[in-house]
Amino acid sequence: MSRPPGWFNSVDITVASRQNGLPLGTRPSILARANTAMTGPTQRLPSQPMVWALLAILGVPIWLIAGLVVGILLHRRSFKNQPGVFPCSIRDEGATKWPRMQSYARQIRSVFVVNNGAAMLRSDIHAVDAVGSLVFGAEGPKRLADPVGRLITLDDGSRIEVAVSRADIAHLDALAN
Repeated sequence: MSRPPGWFNSVDITVASRQNGLPLGTRPSILARANTAMTGPTQRLPSQPMVWALLAILGVPIWLIAGLVVGILLHRRSFKNQPGVFPCSIRDEGATKWPRMQSYARQIRSVFVVNNGAAMLRSDIHAVDAVGSLVFGAEGPKRLADPVGRLITLDDGSRIEVAVSRADIAHLDALAN
């Protein structure tokens, strides 16, 4: 039974590997061709395709993030420009500091709806029972022009302190009626 040249069975490969000091299971002819190819002159591949691949991988998330930020800013602007929406600052009764980020609210009958967050997607809905005046101490909210305070009693008995600008106080006073 004669075999064509270059045809090895597992015994031939193991014997040849041990004789040449090669790892078991490797064919000497393949390794010899690979070694001669490696010792020849070094050829550099152009690096331009790698740069484009890197830009393609990193560029997509950067554009997605930029698009998301633009979308959030446009949504925030359109929300603030709706009729009846006014800036305010809200804290629980007895809290020592006013929050840094101002919220935006609207009054719908006797319901006080507050939107906050970067995209104005978080909403707090408060059913109002009574509205009283609030005098600020030494530290009033910083982001409102000429702030006026109101103490709002909610239907569940809890109370919140709300600060709005003097121009928007009519919205909160309408909650008392």
